[in-house]
Amino acid sequence: MRLQVFLAFALLAPLLYGADLEPKMTGSAHFGVSLSWVMHASEGFRGTARFSTFAFSETPYQNAQFRIPQQYSEETDSFGNKRIAFSWNPEPGNPQKFEMFADVSVDYSQELERIAEQNPAYLQQSEFVILDGEAASQALEIVGDAPTRFEKAVRLADWVYNNVEYDVAYWDRQENSSTVLKIRRGVCDEKSHLLMAFLRSVGIPSRMAAGFVYSGKSWGPHAWVEADLGDGFWTPIDATFNEFRVIDATHLRFAVGRDQGDIAEELTEGLLLQKPAPSFDVESQSNFNSLAYSLKFSTVPKRVGPGSSEKVAVEIQSTSAFPQAVPVSLAAPQSPAELAVRVTDAASRLVYLPPNGDAKEEWNLVFPTALQPSYVYNFTLEASTMGSRLYAVVEGRRDAPVSYSQEVSIEKLESELKDGMFVLSAVIRNRGNVQANPNVICVLGDVSQSSVVPLTPGEERAVQFAFPAPNATSVSGKVRVVSGTQVTEQPFVSSITQESVIYERPTNDERPVVVAVLAIIVVLLTLFFLKKLRLPYRPL
Repeated sequence: MRLQVFLAFALLAPLLYGADLEPKMTGSAHFGVSLSWVMHASEGFRGTARFSTFAFSETPYQNAQFRIPQQYSEETDSFGNKRIAFSWNPEPGNPQKFEMFADVSVDYSQELERIAEQNPAYLQQSEFVILDGEAASQALEIVGDAPTRFEKAVRLADWVYNNVEYDVAYWDRQENSSTVLKIRRGVCDEKSHLLMAFLRSVGIPSRMAAGFVYSGKSWGPHAWVEADLGDGFWTPIDATFNEFRVIDATHLRFAVGRDQGDIAEELTEGLLLQKPAPSFDVESQSNFNSLAYSLKFSTVPKRVGPGSSEKVAVEIQSTSAFPQAVPVSLAAPQSPAELAVRVTDAASRLVYLPPNGDAKEEWNLVFPTALQPSYVYNFTLEASTMGSRLYAVVEGRRDAPVSYSQEVSIEKLESELKDGMFVLSAVIRNRGNVQANPNVICVLGDVSQSSVVPLTPGEERAVQFAFPAPNATSVSGKVRVVSGTQVTEQPFVSSITQESVIYERPTNDERPVVVAVLAIIVVLLTLFFLKKLRLPYRPL
């Protein structure tokens, strides 16, 4: 019997150290990769064993050559992936080791992979990509009036990046897109499954790509999406690292499929698989040769006082006759803690640029109050995108004028069924720099409840509303926050049969943190005793 081993896609995968790479600054690179697998036969095993895994893909942007010391055969699966298969007669107590040594060169600024033929499966529901009413409704709301596949995909990718929290607790789980839409958390395969559900729901064929990536801290397995945007090519979209079309060259692809379920190694039942940590050597690397857009700060305060609330704006200018998607991030000083500058909006966005057009992105910043008399503070702001960074310095002084703002946001909505009541919890945050006393109103049908929530600058509090549980499987309503002249409203749809997160405000760009203890355990031994049909090998 042949069993599948899912390729598990999480940053908590083996802790694999690389060279001093900066992914966002790596436009092209050449890597030496060493992979190995060790097979142990169980007592009483008889007959021929077989193990099948993936080789690295050959595409216009990725060239791969490999060497395998052992005897093997090459195969091609139904998705066009090159597979390497080993067959042998195992001896109990005598493990069998297989190795692959690969040279991989990557440059996504080259021509993308052409779409050889339309595969209807990439528009249909699959095991982990659920095309239901909730996915379709959410996708249509996100794309709004976007007229093209390209712009729709940009809006959907940005939404997934900023609304699905990266949570390492999901590294050894496989959640379908419907669940991810409810819980709003996961790792890269969860993000990819939800993005594909959105894309397919609005008529954009999409598939999952799997490989390895460098996170900025470590190497590990990873998953991202490739979409058919109508130009005859597969466009890569990474909703974990906020990259679109021209992605960084640390993405080494080895397989594609409808979802995670199609990207699996195969092993004869009765074998124990040990996967020592792969190694990655950087043979060469370089920045992006030329990007058809540029950034500049257009609005930066020159001088700020203690606790001042200010706007910062960055302009993005296209020099291309084609549409583009540009990831733009803003970083502000965060240490020491008493001098941290608070960025109150999503720090990283994916920005659509029309042909030869431009765009402007704004952020609200609140500067620290702990400015001492007779001192001058220089706060350095960094705006960055693929291949480039620019800086601006803001002077802070105790005697400088202070700008005030009042902004109250809905950070999170959660619901649960408790003692026959539908309970909704709303987390409200004061993002301004003055005291706020917003009136929070929850509306369900013809019934509403309200509560005034006092908030100091930067403070976050939860307020609960309880309604008799309706005789239905789901409930819809809205939460409205009124603070002075500001009115914020968030609609929601929630199941009343289980606890769920039904809304979470976009978060700042924080690369996932690798938990060293667990990773070391995985490095020492990644053992899968194959008594299940599916076991994960998960991406970043």
